[in-house]
Amino acid sequence: APPLVTATTVVIAQVVDPTVVATNTPTATPEPTNTPTAVPTETPLPTNTPTPEPLPDVVEDVPMHRGNWQRTGAYEATAVSTLTGLKWQFDTGNEVHSSPIVHNGIVYFGNDDWNFFAINGETGGELWRQQLKGPIFSSPVIVDDVAYVGNRGLHAIDITTGEILWHFDSGFAKIRSSPVVIDATLYVGADNGHVYAIDTTTGETVWDFGGKGGFLSSPAIYHDTLYIGSEGAYLYAIDLATGEEQWQIQLVRGIYATPSVRDGNLYIGDLDGTFYALEAATGQELWQMKTSKSIVSSAGIDDGTVYFGSLDHHLYALDAQTGDIQWQFETNHEVYSSPIIVDGVVYFGSDDGSLYAINSQTGEHLWHYETGGFVGSSAAVANETVYFGSYDGTVYAVH
Repeated sequence: APPLVTATTVVIAQVVDPTVVATNTPTATPEPTNTPTAVPTETPLPTNTPTPEPLPDVVEDVPMHRGNWQRTGAYEATAVSTLTGLKWQFDTGNEVHSSPIVHNGIVYFGNDDWNFFAINGETGGELWRQQLKGPIFSSPVIVDDVAYVGNRGLHAIDITTGEILWHFDSGFAKIRSSPVVIDATLYVGADNGHVYAIDTTTGETVWDFGGKGGFLSSPAIYHDTLYIGSEGAYLYAIDLATGEEQWQIQLVRGIYATPSVRDGNLYIGDLDGTFYALEAATGQELWQMKTSKSIVSSAGIDDGTVYFGSLDHHLYALDAQTGDIQWQFETNHEVYSSPIIVDGVVYFGSDDGSLYAINSQTGEHLWHYETGGFVGSSAAVANETVYFGSYDGTVYAVH
């Protein structure tokens, strides 16, 4: 490290010429003046400056990827703990990476064929589709009847008509990150190494943060701070209002997972296969746990347990405070999918082509549903139905 440089204050002294002899020069005595008496003024009453309210710890039931601003993956809904069978399936024509979002009985998602869909959640009937510029990996967030979703740029779409209201141009950079919206500002990462804050009314940039490596990770928000990981293996904490960096730490390998934050702690895994629990305010490590393969899955958190998948074919359940393994469940292939937790049931997909339902307390296998392709995105649960996409190009509704 370079040596520290200490600032030095230089005082310039006035030089007196010794040849100049001081003389006594008489001065006139000033005439007395009448000093006016100060009029007392009223002491102003103290004013109460309102203290800004911090954002709540967990905001539930937001129609967005991972269910809330903190991306905990925990949802308030009725679990499907026993599988009856297929309710409907919808063929999109290409792979589905985007996680479906259910809002007012309608299912919204994108596919690799550049289409963004609105599907009736009860019947599986198509309501509309809008073709965007490129494959859609991002999952939408829905606020005030507008869906915001990324691909090449960021699009604001009227969910009633499918009309594009505005488009944010990110140049040639893809936006695979899933956005979050708070107080008319949208936050999202891009493949060009930038995190953007965008005015949802105009589509104009509020601030722009440059990091090291692209952002496939989606931003999580906790107590006025944005957290996001980069392909360069950096995890950033960014001031939500200004876009100024609060802290950064470098993990071992790239970060594809989205941070999950709960009760002051942040949970995330990296491509080195290490899963971390960190203090959200400082980035200080609390504990870590090593798996044998890369971690792409984002963590789900509920009732003191953190759940995540690994490319070593397992879903893990760890004690959120200690990192101790409570149980692990093995599938027949890699687990890219990020688990969600609903009413005591964990749902996640595997590259063996199945969506699994597991008892969140015991790790007991409740049921699974087989598809014709990898299941890499997250499921959604609403109206006693589980909705999920597959790389076979189909979105499934099972109950």
